Amino acid sequence: MWFTPIQWVFAIVFGFWILRLVYLISTRSIPRGRGLIWLSLWSAGLILVSAPELSNRLARLLGVTRGTDAVVYTAIAFLSVLLFRAFRLIDLQDREISKLTTALALQQLDKVSPPPNEE
Repeated sequence: MWFTPIQWVFAIVFGFWILRLVYLISTRSIPRGRGLIWLSLWSAGLILVSAPELSNRLARLLGVTRGTDAVVYTAIAFLSVLLFRAFRLIDLQDREISKLTTALALQQLDKVSPPPNEE
């Protein structure tokens, strides 16, 4: 089987990330479930790069004419979900930081201001 230059590039990139991910999973640097999701996606990418005719089969299943279209549509959908999730997590983190900042400011205010006179 002969690879084109772009297939070599993508195979090397996917292979590198798969090896890196296996290392991260084994050292428990990332959660196993999340790692397995990424591992399956990058493995699918490696398979599609190695055997592009499979993307044509995927295209027929999805009802589009070209394998490239099927891969692009699937990638756009997946990236949209990831982007939505990232924005949601950033918003939740922003709210949590605001709560913590307010709590710390009130705590500092209590330390600095003297108690009111009760006369």
